[in-house]
Amino acid sequence: MKNLDNKLKKPPINPLSIIETMDNCKYKLDDLCGEEGYTLYRADKNFYLICINDTLYKPRMSFTTAHEIGHVVLGHFRDYKNKELSEEEEQILDKEADVFAGEILMPENQIHSCNLNNIHELKDYFKVSKEAMEVRLKFLNYDSILDNTKLNKSQLKMKSKLILLNEIKNTVKKFHNKTKEEKTMADQIIEQYKGYPVDKDKQLYNCPKCEFYDISKDDNYCPICGTYLYNKCENQDCSKIQEGYARFCTSCGSSTYLYKNGFLNKYKNDSYIDDEDLPF
Repeated sequence: MKNLDNKLKKPPINPLSIIETMDNCKYKLDDLCGEEGYTLYRADKNFYLICINDTLYKPRMSFTTAHEIGHVVLGHFRDYKNKELSEEEEQILDKEADVFAGEILMPENQIHSCNLNNIHELKDYFKVSKEAMEVRLKFLNYDSILDNTKLNKSQLKMKSKLILLNEIKNTVKKFHNKTKEEKTMADQIIEQYKGYPVDKDKQLYNCPKCEFYDISKDDNYCPICGTYLYNKCENQDCSKIQEGYARFCTSCGSSTYLYKNGFLNKYKNDSYIDDEDLPF
């Protein structure tokens, strides 16, 4: 797993790559029947499954993913698993997760250093929605930029900003501070069945080689490194597009593009995990 710091250096940030550094969490992209996203928590395994609606447009999908990561990192599921929360308490936790998402996707130092003072330029730079950019600027009290959009000032009722951001920074640092000996069952599952997220047309959500993820629907190849963006069957007589985790074609059994080119690991039978040990 690559160091988390490398994934947070320069926008746009792909939050799915953050989940890949977490030792007790994985994600699933699917049509969630109208819901934007949610997280399933197994307290007995201390394992999380973040489910994201893959029909969302990409800026919203990124923020929703980062928001769900925030709930996990800030301990909301762990700390409140046995407590029935009031509506007000749920709103506070959601706002904390929003702040986390903003800190990950739109870091204050990068907002300052990019030298952009127009909200439309900023949202394009960070690949977020205008709404998400507005909320972030309000939280950071960037009034000069907000005044240009003629927005009303408002206060977010939550924990002290300084305390919360320190908590976020401290917990994020823990994600990549693991040794091989400390690998959990979740790590083994993720490595064993590692795949790449795809949309409903089975186009890869991000490039498997350079991790560029601002992919257009019309792109067949990554505009940065030229990698093919579909996991196609390598049998020319078949050539069916497969899921992002498929090593072999489900129609003819031939190798897939991702597997043949080394983006997917070989299945290892000695890493088999019994059904009773699976997190879900």
